[in-house]
Amino acid sequence: MTRGIQALFSILIIFQLWSFSGFAQEWLPVSKDGSKSYRHLVEQQMLSQVNASGFGVAPQLEEEWLNRVVSAGQEWTRNLRELEREYRRAVASARKARLTIRARKAVLEQLQPYHASLLEEIDRYRDQIARIEEEKQKFLESLTSTSFSVLVVIRSQLTSDLVQKLPALVQDDTLFKNSGGIAISAVSERYSTRSSFPFKSGRFQVNFLYPENISRLNKDISEFVYLFARIDVFPYVEQQQAGLSGTLDGQEALTFFDADALLAYLQQEQIKDNRLEAWAQGELSSLAVHNDQVLKAFNNALSHYEHLKSGFGEDLAKLGQEEQQVQQDIGNLRKEIEQGDIAFQKMDDVLTNYAAHFRSKKVMWLERFLMAEDGVLRTDSSKIGELQPVLLGLRSNALTSDTSQAIQLIGRPLVSVYSEMVDRSNQLKLEVNNLPETLVYFAQPNLKDFELVKLKWGVKGHHYQLLHLSRRVAGSQTQFGLLVARKLELQSTTTPPQYNHDTCAFTVLFSPKRFKLTKAAKQAIKQSAQCMKDNPGQFIHVIGHTDRRIFSKYGKQDNNAKLGLRRALSVMDALVEAGIDPDRIATVSSKGSSEPAVLGMDRSAHRANRRVEVYSDPTL
Repeated sequence: MTRGIQALFSILIIFQLWSFSGFAQEWLPVSKDGSKSYRHLVEQQMLSQVNASGFGVAPQLEEEWLNRVVSAGQEWTRNLRELEREYRRAVASARKARLTIRARKAVLEQLQPYHASLLEEIDRYRDQIARIEEEKQKFLESLTSTSFSVLVVIRSQLTSDLVQKLPALVQDDTLFKNSGGIAISAVSERYSTRSSFPFKSGRFQVNFLYPENISRLNKDISEFVYLFARIDVFPYVEQQQAGLSGTLDGQEALTFFDADALLAYLQQEQIKDNRLEAWAQGELSSLAVHNDQVLKAFNNALSHYEHLKSGFGEDLAKLGQEEQQVQQDIGNLRKEIEQGDIAFQKMDDVLTNYAAHFRSKKVMWLERFLMAEDGVLRTDSSKIGELQPVLLGLRSNALTSDTSQAIQLIGRPLVSVYSEMVDRSNQLKLEVNNLPETLVYFAQPNLKDFELVKLKWGVKGHHYQLLHLSRRVAGSQTQFGLLVARKLELQSTTTPPQYNHDTCAFTVLFSPKRFKLTKAAKQAIKQSAQCMKDNPGQFIHVIGHTDRRIFSKYGKQDNNAKLGLRRALSVMDALVEAGIDPDRIATVSSKGSSEPAVLGMDRSAHRANRRVEVYSDPTL
C-alpha cells in the first residue's frame, strides 16, 4: 500500500519544473560549523519551493544563473583588458614625458643662471641711469648761478630828484628794478625757446653801469638822461622780486643784444659819443659771445646726460625684453615639466587602478549534486549515496575534500538529507592553482618594454547561495538534487613594480689643481649615493669639470680636460667603494672648462666650477 502511494506521488511530480522563489538572495559565508544554519536554510528553502510549485528540477533557473556567472567573468576580464590598455597608453605618455622632462630640465638649468645674470645686469643699468639722473639734478641745481647778459638803455627825463640819485644809483632803486623786469622778459623771449630746460621766474643783477652820464635836449628843451647798464639775468632761478612790473612811469627802457641795433638807436636819439659807441660795441660783442657759450654749454651738458640716459635706457629696454622672454621661456619649461610630472602621476594612478582590479578577483560557478536511491534494488550499500558534483560555468574540475562525501539516504527526513548535502558540499575546496592562468603586463623600469606576469592567488573569502532543492521519483528510484551558486574571492599577492621618476644627482667640489678626494668628500659621496642604491635600474654618469683658468701643465703634461677626467675617475672609485655596481657606471668623461656652472673669473666662480657632476638617469 505504501509503495503504491509512493508510485502515484512520483507520477504526479515527475519532471515538474519549479521556479526559484527568490529566498536566498544574499551570499552566505561558508562556515566550519554550519549544521544549524544549514538546517534552517534548507527549511526556509523547502517552504519557499512548496509555496511555489514543488520539488522538480529547475533548468531555467540553472540557465539564468549560468548566464550571470559567465557575464560576471567576462565583465571582469573585459575591465582588466581595458585597464591594461589604459595602463599601456599611460606608460607611453610617461615615457615620452620622461624624455621631454630631461631635455627641458637641461635647458632650464642653463636658462636659470642666465636669467639671474640678466637681472643683475638690469640692476646695474638701473643704478647707472639713477646715477646719471642724480648728476643731472646736481647740474640743474648749479644753474642758479648761470646767467645771460643784456645791455639795457634807460631814457629818463632829468629831474632834480634824479640828479640827486645819479651819483649813488643802486640796484634796489625802483628805476633798476623795473629795468630788471624788462631785462628778464627780454632774455626769456630771446633764449627760452633755445634752452633745453625751461626758464623760471628768474632774478637779475646790475653788473656794470656806464660811468658817464649821457644827456640831450629835445625840441621842447626838455633834458633827458641816458643810462647804459649791463644786467645779468639768472633765468633758472625761481625767485619773485617785488616791483618787477616791466613798465616805467615817465621813463623808457630798451634792451639790446647786438651792437648794430644799439648804434641805430644812438643815431636815432642823436647821441654822438665815440667812447660810448666803442664801449657799447665791445660790451655787446662780449655779451653775445658769453650768452652763446652759456647756452651752448648748457644744452650740450643736458644733451650729454640725455644721450647717456637714452643709451642706457635703450639697452635697459632690450635687456628687459630679453629678460621677459627668458622668464616666459622658463615659465613654459616649468609648465612642460609639470605636465610631464602629471603624466607620471597619471601612470601611477592608472597602475593603482589596474592593480586594484587584478589583485581582487571573484570566481563564480554553479554546483549540481545528484544522489539516487533505488527502493527495489535496495541493499545495504544503497543506503549510502555518493555526493559527486557537476561544475557549471567553471573551467576546472579541481575540487578536493578532506572528508568522505558518502551520505545516508534511507530512513531520514528530507530536511536532514538536504542539510547534510549542503554541509558536505561546502566542505569541497577548489584548488585555485588549477584555475586558468591570469596574465598581466608590467612596464619595466626603463618604461621601454613590458613583461608578462602570471598572477598568483590566495583565497580571501568563500560564499554560496542555495538556489534550488529537487527530488525526482522514477519508478523505484528516487533522486535527490541540490543546486548551489558559489563565489570565491581571490586575492593576488603579485605586486606591481615601483617606478622612480626622478634623477639622482649630486656635485663634488675640488681645490685648485687637485683631483684627490678628502675623507669628508668620500663620506659625502657615500651619503649622496644612497639615492642611486635605491634605484638599481638607473645607469650613472660622472662628468669632470675645471675652472676657466688655463693650466698648461699639471705634473708634466696634463691640461684642463685631463684634470677634469682625473677628478671624474676619483669620484667613480669612491662610488664603487660606496657599494655602487661598477657595471652601472655608463660614462666617465670630462668637459674641462668648456661648461662652467657659473660665469665669471672671480674666486667664487672658480670655486663653483671646480667640480664633478654625478647623476643617474632612469631613461638609459
